[in-house]
Amino acid sequence: MSQFGYDDVFDLMLWNKYLLKRYGEKHHIIMYGKGMGANTILNTAGLNKLKNVDCIINE
Repeated sequence: MSQFGYDDVFDLMLWNKYLLKRYGEKHHIIMYGKGMGANTILNTAGLNKLKNVDCIINE
C-alpha cells in the first residue's frame, strides 16, 4: 500500500536531527525534492519540525 511518501517524513526528521547534532544548532540547509521526494519535503515542512531549513525547492 502506497502512502505517498508519508512514512519517509519521519526519516527526514531524524536525518535533520542528526545534522543538527553533528554540525550544530546554527547549521542551515536547503531541501530539494522531485516527484514523491517533493511530497515528502512538503509534508515534513507542514509539521513545522524543520527549523533550520532556509529554502525548499520542489520540482
